[in-house]
Amino acid sequence: MARPAVRIATYLGLPVFGLAVGLLIVEVGLRIAGVSYPATFDIDLLRGNALHPGAEGWQRGEGKAYVRINSHGLRDREHEFEKPPDTFRIAVLGDSFAEAVQVPMQAAFWSVLERKLSDCPAFAKSKVEVINFGISGHGTTQEYLTLRHYGWKYDPDLVLLAFYTGNDVRNNSRALEGSPYRPYFFHDGNKLVLDDEFRKLPDFTLERARWISRRNDLINASRILQLARELYNRFKKQGNSETVQAGAEIGINDAIYLPPENRDWKAAWRVTEAILRMMHRETKSRGAEFWIVTLTTGIQVHPDRALRRRVMTRLGVENLLYPDRRIEKFARQDGISIISLVEPFQAHADAKKTFLHGFDGRGMGHWNADGHSLAGKLIAARLCAARAVQ
Repeated sequence: MARPAVRIATYLGLPVFGLAVGLLIVEVGLRIAGVSYPATFDIDLLRGNALHPGAEGWQRGEGKAYVRINSHGLRDREHEFEKPPDTFRIAVLGDSFAEAVQVPMQAAFWSVLERKLSDCPAFAKSKVEVINFGISGHGTTQEYLTLRHYGWKYDPDLVLLAFYTGNDVRNNSRALEGSPYRPYFFHDGNKLVLDDEFRKLPDFTLERARWISRRNDLINASRILQLARELYNRFKKQGNSETVQAGAEIGINDAIYLPPENRDWKAAWRVTEAILRMMHRETKSRGAEFWIVTLTTGIQVHPDRALRRRVMTRLGVENLLYPDRRIEKFARQDGISIISLVEPFQAHADAKKTFLHGFDGRGMGHWNADGHSLAGKLIAARLCAARAVQ
């Protein structure tokens, strides 16, 4: 009686064994070929989403870079919470320009900044350590919450807010952003109030957050699962490609280049400035420095002057500097240190006839390696000069 049972077990086991061997061969092949689509985002009950600790793999959607998320959920190398002796720490807050998955980590502006400041005589007595808290899609509200609940654990001496004029103001408005899956601040009279209604949505429970994290661990352990997930996501996006006219950029509302003309934009600007003021005061109360650096959009620093002029004509403006100049004026009135990159970037692009944004020859999108390099050098020069006169 035993022999038939063995035969049946063997017979049933062969396909399973063969399938396992086949899957193993495919998994190894995908790894050798460098195929990876890591699950990098978790549900976060404070900010809506956050980077998944330990995720790593190739990013090829724009540019190409191998991306690793450290054990604390930062796109950076590992950093201990306790600051080493004789160390000057800089916490960088920002969105996708700070996360910078389009370029290798060592090419990101915050890595360039760290290296350049390490050569600055004014920092000769300290080791400079820059910690990157950038997360794609985050606005100033989420960046403030990141600083308050996570950034201070690292005891930074300077907080550098990388403000992307292209969409950060819009990100801070529920009416303009439209997404219910993130927190917002709003004014109740003159009082700034946090709107975290997203936490009441069915998707935002502690149990679901834990499940998503475990699911991401599983996906990140298998290149086959990563590929299957990527193909599924591409299938869902079919027919949803966004087209824009010449000089426009996906994800950017042209209204940012104009003084606000309606209630929603006026409210968005008011909230944004209030958050910046709150960040400044909180940083100052902790004995740290607070700096804002306004980043650039592709069209602002496009080397084709004719294209820039056509966009200005279409918008009915004399230049594309409204958001930068407004924030600079606000910062100076409030005593906030600020670095505006748009004009030196524009001068560099004009002189060198080079793209500082994009990877496809159109000069749009995120900074490329040249853009990150220039930004890191310009920021370092300003911080070095400021440190020298202290």
